Amino acid sequence: MRIAVIGAGALGSLFAGLLGLVAEKFGNEIWLVGQTTSQESLKAIAEKGLVIELAPGVNENWPLSREYLYSTSKFMRVSNVKVAKTPSEVSEQVDLALVLVKSYRTPAAAEQARSILKDEGLAITLQNGLGNAEQLAKILGTDRVSQGVTSLGATLLEAGRVRFAGLGQTAIGIAPDLNPERANLLNGLVECLKALALPVVSGQDVSGLVWGKLVVNCAINPLTALLRCPNGRLLEKAGSLELLDAAANEAAMVASAKAINLPFPASEAAEQARKVAALTAGNTSSMLADILRGRQTEIEAINGALVREGEKTGIPTPVNRTLYLLIKALETKN
Repeated sequence: MRIAVIGAGALGSLFAGLLGLVAEKFGNEIWLVGQTTSQESLKAIAEKGLVIELAPGVNENWPLSREYLYSTSKFMRVSNVKVAKTPSEVSEQVDLALVLVKSYRTPAAAEQARSILKDEGLAITLQNGLGNAEQLAKILGTDRVSQGVTSLGATLLEAGRVRFAGLGQTAIGIAPDLNPERANLLNGLVECLKALALPVVSGQDVSGLVWGKLVVNCAINPLTALLRCPNGRLLEKAGSLELLDAAANEAAMVASAKAINLPFPASEAAEQARKVAALTAGNTSSMLADILRGRQTEIEAINGALVREGEKTGIPTPVNRTLYLLIKALETKN
């Protein structure tokens, strides 16, 4: 396959690099397609390759870490990822596009995908929040878009260098009415991820997993951004714990009202959010990173989307609404 990863931020760079590791095995060609904000990183990758640094938990628990590391150094360099500063630089049309831009950039990413995808190609979103697949479908058509979700952790350290910050499951949605050629593209992606010894599942409906991640993100991301702290610090104070629990429980109630099958009991939403905060204790959330850099956040697709879904279903979401408004105020300030 010819695969394009659209979005050269932390997660996009990580996926492109990981897929590059097994590209030769499958005869694939991997492209990393950037935005205006990623030109410096793309330049560094083109000149020196993409460097993936392994966080301690990944270094210890990822089965392939020793295979790809440089001697005893906890990093690897991937030199076969092709970069494109604009879609026009992609030499030939691609079979599969992985969309990994911030949610507010989804319409622009859809246009990029349309310009580089083959007619029989497919785009899959692995983004945070709600509504991304729908935005892609407006431009590409519903039959050319698939929904996925990933819990892999990534942090962009500097231009051309990303930290593989956490192992987590990736789920690939394969709709039952998807034509066989496009389904084969997704099955090929699943095989690549399996070859990387990464946790991966595929199925007809991944909406429950998307909402499961939303429940956790609603609780953790805005609180870390507001309190300027890593994820684990939320567990240390009674006040932040109460807010985390309340935000997760509200999100789970909305999911239940929509008859969404979460990957955990709705009654255990707060416990799940606490568990993820503990497992990613040292991580800086993407929302905190955006606030610190004075950038727009994904609050609209996370807490904002949750609040809007709550209004549709008649479920009150006062804590999530407050978190949403506070982050919007910080964005305005920045």
